[in-house]
Amino acid sequence: MIPGMRGWLVVPLAIGFLSGGCDKTHPPLVCSGSLATYCAIASNPCAMTWTEAQSDTWFCQFTTAGSPLEADCGPYHAITLTFVDSSRTYYYDVASGKLVAVITADANRVAVTCDAGPSSGFTPPVCSGAGSQTLPVCVDGGTDAATD
Repeated sequence: MIPGMRGWLVVPLAIGFLSGGCDKTHPPLVCSGSLATYCAIASNPCAMTWTEAQSDTWFCQFTTAGSPLEADCGPYHAITLTFVDSSRTYYYDVASGKLVAVITADANRVAVTCDAGPSSGFTPPVCSGAGSQTLPVCVDGGTDAATD
């Protein structure tokens, strides 16, 4: 593998899981814990509603080319953060606006896992199309540096 190219595996990994056999029903991912427990950890702050997520600048610290992205995906609004070898997606129910699940796609482990969500599990929706856009709250880089 070419050094620095492992991150390119994350998107194919997630797409392969989510779309592999579009005509097949995938079993729900078993979630590691509840959203309340996951989001209470200091390193995992969560915007608990879609409205809060739209203005939560916590996501902006993960700004990279193509991250954070927001998209509508099936019955969910989704915000995806991409890292070197993984991505994390926060799914919000369109109808209620509530955070439903946090999913990680990890290229090193070749796995998609549910970090937090319903005790009955969560099945990520099949997403298609180029409907993603940069999270608006993260677009403005702030004020320009003063020039002499």
